[in-house]
Amino acid sequence: MPLVIFLLLPLVELALLIQLGQAWGVSGVLIEIVVSGFIGVWFMRNAGLATLLQSQQMFARGYFPEQTLLRGLLAALGGWLLFMPGVLTDVIGLLLVLPFGQGWLGAWLLRRMQQRRPQGAYQQGEPNRSGPQTLDGEWRRLD
Repeated sequence: MPLVIFLLLPLVELALLIQLGQAWGVSGVLIEIVVSGFIGVWFMRNAGLATLLQSQQMFARGYFPEQTLLRGLLAALGGWLLFMPGVLTDVIGLLLVLPFGQGWLGAWLLRRMQQRRPQGAYQQGEPNRSGPQTLDGEWRRLD
């Protein structure tokens, strides 16, 4: 299936770009490609930084940032799709960077991951109750 998508996606994108070129003209299509590319790079860059900062805050409170990491991944993937030239990839990328698209797809992915998770595994939003580990031992200074 991935091979079929890999082979058909460029053909579909080319057909859509030709149709769009007939409606908007060559300059309109080129502007769309360049603008969506810049928007995609901006989302890829900012999604990573925002995800890192939010994840660090969640870890500091003892929570695993499952949703934060997933939203950051979806935003970065959406930015990458916006960066790729094409109309179909731009539409999918735009859905992935917008909050409602992340919420819908993120909830679906979390449900799928929880169905495949082994019993007794870590649950989302559950604080890390183990806390810091204290090791008891003896030491001496060798100066």
